[in-house]
Amino acid sequence: MYKRPYIIWTPTLSRSNGVRVMHLLADALLARGFEVYLYSSKPYQSQYRYLDHITPELQREAVVIYPEIVHGNPLQVARVIRYVLYYPGKIAGANQFHPSETVFSYTRAFYPEVPLLTVPWIDTSLFYNDGQPKTEDCSFVYKGGKCRNAPETEGLVEITMNSPNSREELAVLLRRTRVLYSYDACSALLDEAQLCGAEVRIVTPEGIEAYTSGYTHYVANFEKQLAVFIETTQALPAVEALEKPRGVSPIRHTSLVLRWLWHRYFTHDKAKQERIQNKQRGF
Repeated sequence: MYKRPYIIWTPTLSRSNGVRVMHLLADALLARGFEVYLYSSKPYQSQYRYLDHITPELQREAVVIYPEIVHGNPLQVARVIRYVLYYPGKIAGANQFHPSETVFSYTRAFYPEVPLLTVPWIDTSLFYNDGQPKTEDCSFVYKGGKCRNAPETEGLVEITMNSPNSREELAVLLRRTRVLYSYDACSALLDEAQLCGAEVRIVTPEGIEAYTSGYTHYVANFEKQLAVFIETTQALPAVEALEKPRGVSPIRHTSLVLRWLWHRYFTHDKAKQERIQNKQRGF
C-alpha cells in the first residue's frame, strides 16, 4: 500500500513544548514506517531527514503538517494539515485557517470541534518523583509574562528557557522542588514539575491558584488518535495550493518565522543574563 510522505514544519529542537511535540510526532510516524522530512532551521538532529528545498514531486504527493504559528501554506504542498498546539494567533500566525486545510488540535481548549492529537510530551524516565527531600522553591515566567510582582516569588530559583542548561539538569531541579510558582498557566513544565512531586501554583493578576495536572488524562487516547490522524491524512485528496505569502517567497517566509520564534523563545533570557552581567560589572 502506498504511503504518502510527511513534511513537518518545525523550528529547531528546543525547550519549547510545541517544538518538542512536532519532533515527537515525527518519531511516532517514523516508527510506523512512514517517510518523514523536517523543514526546519539549524542545528539539525542526526536522527531526522531535513529538506532545504521542496521538489515539485513532494508538493504534489506529500502531506505537510504546519503548527498554528505559520501563515498559510508557504511550502505550497497540495495536502495541508494544521496542527494547533496553542491558541491560534496568540504567538504567531492567523486565528483562522483556510477551509481546504484539515485541522487537528492538541487540546479542545485550543481549537474545539476538530479531532484531537495529543502526543505524549513528557519523558517519564527523566521526570518522576524519586522520594528525595524537597529543598527548593522555584519560579517560571515565559509565555505568561510577569503580570505583577508576587512577593512569594522573590529570591526563588528562576527556571527559564535557557536555565537549567539541559533537560537532565531541569529534571534534577524539579525532583527537589517543593513549590513551583508559574506566571505561565499553559506549559509542559507544570506537568513535569507535578510528576516530580512538586506543588505547582499559578500566579495571576488576582492572586495565586493551585494547579492540577491533567497529563495522564490528555495522553490516554494517543494511539487511537494517531490511528485516526494517519487514516485521515493518508486519504486526503490534493487541493489547490494556498496563496503564497504576499511579497515574500515561501522559503523566505519560513525563514522569517523561524527567526522570529528564535527571538521569541530566547531573547528574553539572553537580555536578562546581560543585565545581570552588567550589574555585576558595575555598568
